[in-house]
Amino acid sequence: MEFVAVHMLEANRLTIHVLAAVVEHEHEHEMISQRTKIVLKAAKARGMKLGSPEPKKGAAIRTQVI
Repeated sequence: MEFVAVHMLEANRLTIHVLAAVVEHEHEHEMISQRTKIVLKAAKARGMKLGSPEPKKGAAIRTQVI
């Protein structure tokens, strides 16, 4: 039995498999993004400070010298 994609007549099994893998990867990326946003929102609600810590006073001076 031969598979035929109606909108991609030139597509074969490999093409369809690759496209399915890309869609699955994009879906997983979206799920990871959503989970990360939920966790960050919960951390902020608990009062956790996110981001880089405040630089020490001498750090700015050392950066300018270098």
